[in-house]
Amino acid sequence: MKILILGGGVSGIAAKRLADLLGFENEVVSDKDGKVIDFADVELLVVSPGVGETSPILQAALKLEIEVISELEFGFRHLPKAVQLLSITGTNGKTTTTELTTHILQGLGKNACFAGNIGLPLSDVAADLIEGKIAENLVVAVEVSSFQLERVRDYSSQAAVILNVESDHLNRYHGSFELYRQTKLKIFDGVADKQNCFWGFTSPDYREKLISVKNDEIFYCGNKLFNYSELKIKGEHNLENLVAALELTASVCLPKEMTSQELKNLVKSFNSGRHRLENVENSLGITVINDSKATNSASTIAAIKSVAEEGKCNIRLILGGLDKDMDFSPLRDYMKFVKKSYLIGEAQNKFYQLLSDIVDCEKFSDFEVMVKTIKQESNSTDIILFSPACASMDMFLNYKDRGDRFIALIQAE
Repeated sequence: MKILILGGGVSGIAAKRLADLLGFENEVVSDKDGKVIDFADVELLVVSPGVGETSPILQAALKLEIEVISELEFGFRHLPKAVQLLSITGTNGKTTTTELTTHILQGLGKNACFAGNIGLPLSDVAADLIEGKIAENLVVAVEVSSFQLERVRDYSSQAAVILNVESDHLNRYHGSFELYRQTKLKIFDGVADKQNCFWGFTSPDYREKLISVKNDEIFYCGNKLFNYSELKIKGEHNLENLVAALELTASVCLPKEMTSQELKNLVKSFNSGRHRLENVENSLGITVINDSKATNSASTIAAIKSVAEEGKCNIRLILGGLDKDMDFSPLRDYMKFVKKSYLIGEAQNKFYQLLSDIVDCEKFSDFEVMVKTIKQESNSTDIILFSPACASMDMFLNYKDRGDRFIALIQAE
């Protein structure tokens, strides 16, 4: 078989590694190279998630009726049948849910890992299995983006969850929220037992399954597991992530494992990863929160709700970055908690027009100057919240780079 791999990033490199192991003739190609592509004898085009519909190479392959699949699909097709996938998608909360699910499974002694949009691409997992680096009785928690779902056909899971669907990535979907939502829904197509298709706790489509919540108490089949207040993770959004992770875990674990003390201890010990409501140590005597992973308004609203104090207007909120044609208007309802908003990046004018009539807003062209200004203006009763509601690529490599830069500037003397 001869295949082309479109995109030479992390996903493309993983797809090439797998193709080499399988003995497929292959070549990594990119629209940026400007090379004339020879499609003779090409049977398959494997597309990296960052490649959009406007790609000339993609369009040429479609016209020639060459099969086009995502790297996620390519990896899936070459997994042993013994491998079980637990798939997680949604606008917000994917990473926390994926990490929590993996944390629980590994703690219960399962051969488990996470992959997909975080960790290893699924093609790398397949390659590791072929090389015997991982035993085949593997459970993989797969974080799946809408971009990865665009070109799946046979991809299937033991269980899958859609946490939520909010305004995001509409520039990729021609401004159509419904097209974005329908792409997310594809994650359920390959789940054989539809009882293992879950919606997030706050979604209007949510239906109670094995896990229930009553007055902050979490139950499995009527057996109390713990009180949410006992956990390190906080906020309504993390309650949604927790319920989803427990439902996914229950789809591959025995009832006695779900009610075990080990599971309870594992959940109580878990804390969400960096750049999501991360407390930043500082010498200012001020509460500083790095929420650089917030790349849409729903995520920023969740952050505000997590740190807001009833009756107080003491949040100094940093907004801005790369706009993805999103609707930021829901943020207006939460400006009553915001003392001042500091605007940066490509979307700053959009935020200024939206919010400046109800909250003090200031625009900045320099990230360092902005952070220095916030430090100078803040006092011990304030909360500095870096929750941009936008993507980072207008000024930074990614949200991690953005968050690290923010922390470094906060901690600089």
